[in-house]
Amino acid sequence: IIDYLDQKEISPKTDVFRMNVDRFFSKKGFGTVVTGTVINGKIRVGDEIEILPSNVKTKIRGLHSHGDSKNDVNYGDRAAINLANVKKNILFRGSVVCTPEVMKPTNKIIAYVKMVNFTKWCINNKQRLRFHFGTRMVLGRIKISRIKSLKQGESSNFIINLESNVVVGLDDHFVVRSYSPMTTIAGGVVLCSNVSSLWMGNRNFADSIPLDQKNRFMFYVEKYWNRPKTIEEWKKIFFNSFSEIDDWKQDTIFQITNNEYIYLKTAEKKSKKILIQFFHDSYTENPFRLVLSFDSICKAIKWSSVWLEIIAEKLKEDKVLASIKGGYSLIGINSTLAKQDLIKINNIESIIQSSGMVPISMIQIIQSSRLKPKRVRDLIHLLLNENKIISLSNEFYVHRYNMNNVLIKIREFFLKKRKLSVSEFKNITGLTRKTAIPFLEYLDNYNFTVRNENYRSIGEKLNDK
Repeated sequence: IIDYLDQKEISPKTDVFRMNVDRFFSKKGFGTVVTGTVINGKIRVGDEIEILPSNVKTKIRGLHSHGDSKNDVNYGDRAAINLANVKKNILFRGSVVCTPEVMKPTNKIIAYVKMVNFTKWCINNKQRLRFHFGTRMVLGRIKISRIKSLKQGESSNFIINLESNVVVGLDDHFVVRSYSPMTTIAGGVVLCSNVSSLWMGNRNFADSIPLDQKNRFMFYVEKYWNRPKTIEEWKKIFFNSFSEIDDWKQDTIFQITNNEYIYLKTAEKKSKKILIQFFHDSYTENPFRLVLSFDSICKAIKWSSVWLEIIAEKLKEDKVLASIKGGYSLIGINSTLAKQDLIKINNIESIIQSSGMVPISMIQIIQSSRLKPKRVRDLIHLLLNENKIISLSNEFYVHRYNMNNVLIKIREFFLKKRKLSVSEFKNITGLTRKTAIPFLEYLDNYNFTVRNENYRSIGEKLNDK
């Protein structure tokens, strides 16, 4: 062992601290102490740590290694950690002490399992087995679907359902033993420690996860194509391969944004086609709604807001999409209105304009126009697209001409005073509190005014022409 260590340079692969607890006790004058071997990272006296699976956070009061007091302990050290304000009853052999907010307890993992060459055992579907993770032993069952059983020397990827929560990371190794009599029959490597319920419905998902770390990183980046993560987020997930990710990201198949979201170039190409097709389908279904809101697009196509923003910006650079008032529209698409629709839209515009500075609700517009609610909403979208009307909160609308009149009155007010109260705004506009509040909120949101408690002051955009 000494000769091997002299020839091999052992360095930590991550900054994430982790230690599997093998003993714990209380010492008079010190409190609770846990011992184990540091398997990841480094920790210092005073650092915050998390105890899992109990989900308790605390700080390090003191550290010992081989009988000596230490300011820090590192990867490979034997350590005794004095925990602040922790009761002994939350600990057990197999607890994990680690950097907070990195690892999560789980009772379902996907792993590569290889039977030992000398065993006479075979593993059948849902057979009860013993799994040894770090210093923890838990019972569980391997889910076999593609083959009948796993025999001597054979290997495969499996979903493992455990009877208790464990705390494991990608590429952690573990031992599989038979339930009775206890015999070592296989070894395994964790390939997925956070099994999504969405993936469970895909029988091929577990089988398709690569054992090779770099290939697995590419596999997961591709799987999360519509919900990309940052490089730092991936480093937390692949913390056993922390240092390698900086090399892997250099591969030409990846694209990295300024804020370090990483994704495959093929995902960008695919997503552009999906988003453009979504707009065409939406326009076919509803030709009056040319501007689609950001939130409605995310919800409809099940993308994260980050991914939609990335792809929309790319399509804006390609001059395919235009950004309009919190949403997007395909460039070069116009709504063709029939003569009757023109009459109806002019009627709705007149209804809104005749309301003056008083915001008018959607219900009032529907009642006055005597049109079906869906038709009114469609035609209002066209007026919004043409910037003829403005939408306030709670489905209140005001005509652009009347909005300009309100802004003129506010500018005149601020020539005499520095602060505008709600009652003063009601006086200069003739609005009730019910309609004044959404109006003021709109002015605040678009920086025409700045709210400070119950008063408003001049916003940056108030004097813009």
